[in-house]
Amino acid sequence: MSLRVLFHLAVSWVLFLLAFALVWGSVYLVIRSSISESAALPTDGWAMLGIAAIGIGSAVGLAYGSVHLFVRLWFSYLSRLPTHERLTVEGKLPTVMNIAVMQPLYNKVRSRYFPNDA
Repeated sequence: MSLRVLFHLAVSWVLFLLAFALVWGSVYLVIRSSISESAALPTDGWAMLGIAAIGIGSAVGLAYGSVHLFVRLWFSYLSRLPTHERLTVEGKLPTVMNIAVMQPLYNKVRSRYFPNDA
């Protein structure tokens, strides 16, 4: 594997981490600034269950948003590469990053950036 391909694969990890840091970091800062330190959690069981459900739902939504941002950034980056180099880098990506979990989203966004590719 050439150094250029390794560089592009390293960029994929940087973009992945950047996407998660942007999404989760901004949410963390908003929550941190809106909740005072003296705020007490409710003691009611149903209220706690509701807070847990909202938290889990929000985490799933944020994870999806982070992956979607990563895929958009990745294909925006790939669209600037020559075709042969892009195909090589894209072929090596599954061995570097497990894209199987995001395959439907990956294919959907890929078809928008490269509609003529198989």
